Parts: sequence; C-alpha cells; structure tokens
Amino acid sequence: MSDTERDGGGVIAGLILAEEQTEIGKWKKPMSSFKNIDDLERVFWYVFHNYHCGKCPDEYAFLITEPLFVSFKDREELTKLFLENFKVQKLMFAPQEYLAALGYGSKTCLVVNCSNTSTSIVPIWKCNIMRHNAVVLPVGGQDVTRALKLMIEADETIQTYNKTFDIKEDIVDEIKIKLSYVAPEYRKELQKQSKKEEYELPDGQKITLGKALFQCTECLFEPKRFGIDSPGCVDGIILVIESMEERHRAPLLNDEQPVYIIVTGSSTMFPGFTDRIRTDLKRHFDCFPRVRINVRAAPERKSMSWIGGSIWSSLDQKNKGCWLSKEEYDEYGPSAIHSKCM
Repeated sequence: MSDTERDGGGVIAGLILAEEQTEIGKWKKPMSSFKNIDDLERVFWYVFHNYHCGKCPDEYAFLITEPLFVSFKDREELTKLFLENFKVQKLMFAPQEYLAALGYGSKTCLVVNCSNTSTSIVPIWKCNIMRHNAVVLPVGGQDVTRALKLMIEADETIQTYNKTFDIKEDIVDEIKIKLSYVAPEYRKELQKQSKKEEYELPDGQKITLGKALFQCTECLFEPKRFGIDSPGCVDGIILVIESMEERHRAPLLNDEQPVYIIVTGSSTMFPGFTDRIRTDLKRHFDCFPRVRINVRAAPERKSMSWIGGSIWSSLDQKNKGCWLSKEEYDEYGPSAIHSKCM
C-alpha cells in the first residue's frame, strides 16, 4: 500500500473545491490534485530505494488510497506510472473512507474523514459508497495551523516578550498537535478562565498560550468565521444526512437499529472533537423522538485507512476482481482501471 500524505490520506492530494451547483453538489468537484507527475515519480523512486530494502516495485501489488472525487485523468496518470514505469504486478485504487469503514468493521455507516487538507463526509450503505450524497469540505488541519499561527503572532504579550517574534509554521503545527483541543461549547468556553499552557521553542524561549488553543480548532466547526466559504464538519454531516433517502437516513438516527457515524483522519485527534460532534448533532436532532447519535472514534483512527487497506489487501480471493493486472492494462489501456474501482 502506498501513500504520500502524512496523515493516512492518499497519493492524490491537495483537494480543493470549485463549482457552485446545488447545495449538496456544491461540495463535490475537485479543481486540482497533484501538479506534476514527474515530481511524483521521483518521490516514489526515492521511497522504493530508501525504505524497501532494495526490493524493486515490480515485486509488489499496490493498493493506493485516493480522495473520493478524484478525476479520471489523474487516476489514469497514476495507473500509467505504476504499470508502465514501475511495472508493478497489479494495481488497485480505493477511497480512504471506504477503507476506514473496513478498518472499523462497518458495512453501513457515515464516515467523517478530517485530514490535513479537507473534510469528507461519506455515507456507506451495505459496503456501497453513496457518492451522490457525499461531500468534501475545503477545511482541515492546515487551516487550524494557520489560524493558530495568526493568533500567536497577534498576541501582544508574545510580541512584547520578543519584538522580533516570528514563529515558523512547522513549530505551530507541533504546538497544535500537542496542546490544541476542541471546546465542547465554544461560547461558554470563551467566558471561562482558560487554562494556560507553556511551550518551549527550539531556541529555548517559552511562550504561554490560553484561549487560542481552542479558538483555532473552531475553524473545523465554523469555518466562515475564519474566512473559509464552507459549512463546518457538523453542518456537513447534517447536510449529508438530510440529503439521504428516508430508508438510508433512518438507521443513522434510530435507537433500536444503531448505525454508526465513524470518525477518521489526523484532524479528528484533537481532544473533545468527537464529543463536540455528538453534542452538536444531538442538539440539532433533539426535536425528533427516539433519536440516538452513535459516534465511534477508535484510538488509532488517524491511521484507520491504512488499517482498512491492510485488511482489504489480505482478502485476496474476495477482492481479486478489483485489481488491474499488467496483462489487462496492456490489452485495454489505462482507462480499464475505472471498472476496477469501488
């Protein structure tokens, strides 16, 4: 299984959104993904030669995770790269959300995948991805990092402490991972006496942070407050649920036949993230009788797509029709990969 994103995402990265369509269709179309296939090839050669003990890629079959709405052109470019240049034995693409559901052992669920670049919300019904109901929102962990950086740079106490203070984004990212959290109720948290956390910079200087540690993560839930034209992750979940047919929607909200909302991705690891989703959804659906919000968040959810991928790859007899072999590629060309995808 191959991957270039640090948070368990896919090789086709950098998903951003474009076309204004219907309310549900507005958050579907990718404008771009990788920019240069030659650069990507050099990255993979580096990985093969430095991390695979000298083994050649033609000794492997490759399962590649991909974003939900990847373009056919980009998928075909990667198919050519692996089957022509790397000469791998066989190749398969699978959406990150499908593999995450497999990692959780769920055949029917709603997957919330919050990664570094985006948040996807994908219903899966009896192992089938309901793409027409799924959305991808242009908000993720990188936006939390940027928000925190702006807040630190605007903090007058820090500016006074060091007149030339300029903090690098990778350091802010580390602060975010170690100290940031999601407020259970944002407005109430603002009114509280916030706890202070101290962080030592690489040069030995120390900075003290308070409310910024939960204010920055609020962009995942209220991105418009941060200048991002997108619903938050809870509003996105509601949008997806309400777009579904009644027979698919009812089990998600039924106490007698619970179907889980499962969370995955690096940006779901903030303390309080799952509780906030559960609380906000309960508040929204409070007027409906017998509603129960079932949210699952495994400790290893950051890598759940990888876990699901390892399970899927081991089921060779059940998924053999999903692989594109070198022989099939030579006969039908790169477009044959689309008939193999989920």
